Amino acid sequence: MKFKNFLIALLAILLILALGLGYLLATGRVVSPWAKTPKANITAEMVEEQLEKCSDLTTAKLTYKGVVNFTEGQIKYITQNSFNMMYTADVVAGIDMSKVTAEVQEPADGNPGKVIITVPKATVQSIKIDPDSLQFYDTKWALFNRQANTDVQEALVAAEADAKKNMGKKELIAAAQTQAEEVISGFVGNILPEGYELEIN
Repeated sequence: MKFKNFLIALLAILLILALGLGYLLATGRVVSPWAKTPKANITAEMVEEQLEKCSDLTTAKLTYKGVVNFTEGQIKYITQNSFNMMYTADVVAGIDMSKVTAEVQEPADGNPGKVIITVPKATVQSIKIDPDSLQFYDTKWALFNRQANTDVQEALVAAEADAKKNMGKKELIAAAQTQAEEVISGFVGNILPEGYELEIN
């Protein structure tokens, strides 16, 4: 009789433990040792969506100071005015993030997976002349033409054209390209699943 009571008590304890374990497994508080490890999942759309968040970090900025020479009139000293204008320009170069593409190759035949990012070439995105930076000097007024006709808007257009020509475009674009690739590499590297490699073209 004692053995029967012991057996009933043991079965009751085992039943309670089984129910408790079942509850923990069902609620996810305990991971089943028989559960399969979920496969790492990454898609090109996921990568491109994440890359949209780092668009402001893929630019290079340059503050450029330049000088433009203005000449007005046809006859020197009689109707011709001339002066120099100093200006400051903020130049921004970067890549068009909407043209960045991602390709995902799944692991196969013992080879790791690969995420391939194609980055477009950097370009100059904006040149902004600071109107408050305009300074005029070395003025030479003609005998019969005492007033210069150049207004601020024309001066800004001339300053922008001069900045485009002389600002060191190649160096700025090279810096922007390097910056963009480094930022993208770091950003995608943080979301790369184990078993995947990153390639940037």
